[in-house]
Amino acid sequence: DVAVPIPLVSAALADDDTSVSYAASEVLAKFPGPAALNSIAALLTANDVELQFGALRALALRADLASIPHLRKAAPQLDPMIRGYADTLLQELEERQRARAAAPPKG
Repeated sequence: DVAVPIPLVSAALADDDTSVSYAASEVLAKFPGPAALNSIAALLTANDVELQFGALRALALRADLASIPHLRKAAPQLDPMIRGYADTLLQELEERQRARAAAPPKG
């Protein structure tokens, strides 16, 4: 069950050592499924910019189109220092979504 390790890993996002926080976001990005996505997205509402940034980085590494609604909801409330990063990620994911929708069906 991914619900158990996610809080442990997410706590490392706020570590003073950037190599630890970056490693934590990489680990979070690898947890599969919607439960993991929801847990990561919940960190976007944290009152800690480092947790917010770590969650954004994990979502970027996941590159999961299912992140779009979470980013739309959270981006306006994010710390101004990282809001641009969230907006850029959202734009990139939305472009991929539009491209996928416009692509002819396979087969």
